[in-house]
Amino acid sequence: MMKKSIVIIFQRVSWRFYAVLILIVALISGGTVLFFRPGHLLFDDIPESDGYLSQSTVLPGVTNLSSLTFNRDDGMLYATLNSPPTLLRLSRDGDITGSQPLDFLRDAESVEYIADGQYALADEANSLIYIVSIDADMAVTILKKFHAGMFFSKKKNRGYEGLAWDGQNNRLYLGREKGSERLYSLEYHPDTQIISGVNVHHGLNQRLHLQDISGLDFDGNNLLILSDESGVLLQTQPGAEQDAVISVMHLKKGCHGLEQDIPQPEGVATDDEGNIYVVSEPDGFWKFTAVKNVIRAEE
Repeated sequence: MMKKSIVIIFQRVSWRFYAVLILIVALISGGTVLFFRPGHLLFDDIPESDGYLSQSTVLPGVTNLSSLTFNRDDGMLYATLNSPPTLLRLSRDGDITGSQPLDFLRDAESVEYIADGQYALADEANSLIYIVSIDADMAVTILKKFHAGMFFSKKKNRGYEGLAWDGQNNRLYLGREKGSERLYSLEYHPDTQIISGVNVHHGLNQRLHLQDISGLDFDGNNLLILSDESGVLLQTQPGAEQDAVISVMHLKKGCHGLEQDIPQPEGVATDDEGNIYVVSEPDGFWKFTAVKNVIRAEE
């Protein structure tokens, strides 16, 4: 039986009374309680990320941005357009340096760099994952494709929305946009292209409290989870004690140097200098730099 979620907005005057009352009701019904005070942001009990906006731009001639990844070997960013399915190569300043049609995809929803020129591509339309190689001229060669049946759904917005690669543990994370179980991972070996069993991250799924997942990234130690509808970027530690959520970046006006909300954030990537990049549909490119790096640059 699906758990019920009770959301209460209450005034400060008698909030303790109502908090206790709703907690009792939730415990009896087996539900989850989420409390919000007026004027407070979602996840305001989680430490805020120190990223600060250093650049925002519109990518010329681009529509339908759907994902982003960073290639640690060539130092470039790669993005997908879901329609028509296209792969873009970008500089860290958002300059487009190459493009390649992805004619074998119907809905290019996510791209993730793995290693040694290998990438994973997700097709949301049919829940297929492609392992491909991409050379310096952006020629794409399909190495492998697979379908994990547990992800397949005929319902709208139930397909893959994000991929993230944990190279230290050879794990590929997959995120679905909606549903009670949205975060999965599988073991993949780039040298042999062997895929092992799928893990469902029940603990983290229960702690996310996100309205959707729109993108994923692995920064070397932590899994970043992007949510369009919740307007946040979460930094998490899957597999750690209680699958911890360790920081949050609110993608709203007035936060992290933003002069406006980021509209429909769809992809996230981190580079080897700690910068965080977000792309938003249809054509937005946003770069956040750690505050310590901003101060050092000004000095």
